[in-house]
Amino acid sequence: MIRLEPREIYDAAIIGQDGDLLVYCYYLLIEAITKQFQVDLCIDKQEAEIMAIDDVSYNIERMCTNYKDWPIIKREP
Repeated sequence: MIRLEPREIYDAAIIGQDGDLLVYCYYLLIEAITKQFQVDLCIDKQEAEIMAIDDVSYNIERMCTNYKDWPIIKREP
């Protein structure tokens, strides 16, 4: 089972498990990363949110093709 790292940020977005795969909520990931970017980079929420969306799209979701047990990222509310 793969967990996104750092866990202190990403674990807040875990909403369940599907067999051996963790399920993360896309929107909770965006929220958690946005907050972290605001703190780390001292930027406003709008800019941090844009960066968070890019981060999830390019650095997390695209990794699913490289690992058969990559976590599921759900976009459903």
